[in-house]
Amino acid sequence: MKRADIPPKKTQHKSNIPTVAEADELAVRYFEAKTSDEEENILRHFLCSPAGNNRKYDELRAVMGFIATGRNLEQKQVSPIKNRTKSRPSKRRMWSAAAALTAIFATGATSWLAFTSAHPEYLANACVAYVDGRKITETNAVMQQMYGSLENVNHPEKELTIENQLGAMFETLEQE
Repeated sequence: MKRADIPPKKTQHKSNIPTVAEADELAVRYFEAKTSDEEENILRHFLCSPAGNNRKYDELRAVMGFIATGRNLEQKQVSPIKNRTKSRPSKRRMWSAAAALTAIFATGATSWLAFTSAHPEYLANACVAYVDGRKITETNAVMQQMYGSLENVNHPEKELTIENQLGAMFETLEQE
């Protein structure tokens, strides 16, 4: 058959948008839970049309929107098995995390080496003391200064007893 021999198809353009009276009837049936899925779709199309942009359909629009949102949330919930497989990190993410940790470690190590090469006293057990504003770094001299300071602070006194304390108190009274 040639193309010219094919009769043109008759297209029937049937609008899914009902009239206001039909929409009112569908709305009543919708609230009575007597509409089919197809009728609900027709009602939804009506609410999106200019004719459905009326305040009297606000309640219907709100209820249908609420139910549609609930259906979407229900469909988005996945089973625990699917959820487990989605939460597993991809290889690319793991490699990028490993690269980031390596870069942080390398930066820290380089900074530490640069600091310790500029300040070698941090690498060894360096003894440093300041006496009268002078810096002493010789280990034996620093240790002598430390032991001398400890002896000055921790000198043993005679044993304190109640008699000694009372005697010291009465000595000051006798001197007056």
